[in-house]
This record gives sequence, C-alpha cells and structure tokens, in this order.
Amino acid sequence: MTHAHSAVGAHARITTIAEDLLWLLLDDFAGNTTVDSITLHRVLAGAVLAELRSHDGAVPPRDPLLATVVAGHRRIVLDRAVDDLATGVRGPLLDRLCADHRVDRRTRRSFRFIPRTTWPTSDPAGKAELRHSLHSAVLDAHTPDTRTLALIGLLHTAGALPYQFPRWSRNTIDRRGRQICLDHPDFADIIAAVRHAVCRARADDYTVRYGF
Repeated sequence: MTHAHSAVGAHARITTIAEDLLWLLLDDFAGNTTVDSITLHRVLAGAVLAELRSHDGAVPPRDPLLATVVAGHRRIVLDRAVDDLATGVRGPLLDRLCADHRVDRRTRRSFRFIPRTTWPTSDPAGKAELRHSLHSAVLDAHTPDTRTLALIGLLHTAGALPYQFPRWSRNTIDRRGRQICLDHPDFADIIAAVRHAVCRARADDYTVRYGF
C-alpha cells in the first residue's frame, strides 16, 4: 500500500486517508467544500474507519487522531460509528492540511460582519500527484492500492468523484467508480454505513425543518 507524505520538514509525515479525502473535497481555487456538510462529515468519518481497517486493527495506531478514535470506541459498530465520528473530525483535519501547507486558511467577512473561511489549495503539484493515483485506476484501469480504493469509494459515495475529472462526463466517471467498488469490495461495508448515515441525517434534518 502506498502512502501520501506531507512535504514539510526533514521528516515527512505519512498523511491519512481522511486528510487526502478532505483535500480532494476542497475546491482548488475557491477553497470551499464541493459537497454539503451532511455528506462531508460522514464521508470523513468513513475515511477514518477505512484508515483503521488498513492498520489491521492495531491499537493504538501511530496517528494520534486515530488513536483517539480507538480509545473512544473500543468496539466499533459500523452502523453507528459513522454518526459517532462525524462531528469531531473535520476541524483537526483542516488544521493538519494548513500545517502541512497543502491549503491556505483565508477568512473574510460577508456583509461586513459574518466571517467566512475558505481553504484554497497551496500545493497544486502535490494535489495533482494525489489525483494521479485516481486517474490511474479510473481512467487507465490499473488495479488500485488500498488507499486509492478507499478514496475512490468515498468520493463516489459523496458524488464528488467526477469533480476530480472535469474533462470527462459525470456519467462516465460515476459508472467507472461504481464498477471499481463492485470489483474491489474491500470497503463495501464502510461505504454502505456512510450512505445510510447520510440518509438518516437528511431525514432528521427534514424532520427538524418541517416538523414531520
């Protein structure tokens, strides 16, 4: 399995699947997320679970964020784990992307008083390299490694895989992403748990908004 590395400092840090996923879900120039918040939080939670699986259940993993997750969830049940993890992952991941100079944190005020923060890419070459692994699997039909497979599955579930291939039709990329997930079901249960969690959250949001 290959790993992405941060480019900062003499001792490069191995990045997590969740960090790479969030980076891919941030617009390169505008710096806003390309999916809604309900989807974002839950696919990031799914990425944390995928990372834990890639460690073969080692407790605790070297990564402190993963170690915290393991400490708080001695018995991880996928059906609820995505919901449990969804609220506390995004902030620490954004901090890491900023610390590694993969994105810039920019805050401006809308209507003179409402702060709005965006995270445009500050390392386009690194992001292009990350996307290259996706291109190899989706466009060139190369067998994806475990990390790339997780990214493809979660991006596909979020409806964001076509965003990584702007010159290709959405239907083509969605179809290829779906086929890769079928051919390599390593994370099928995690992806299903993410999808179900998104549906539950949307239903709850609808109930709150409209009282049904």
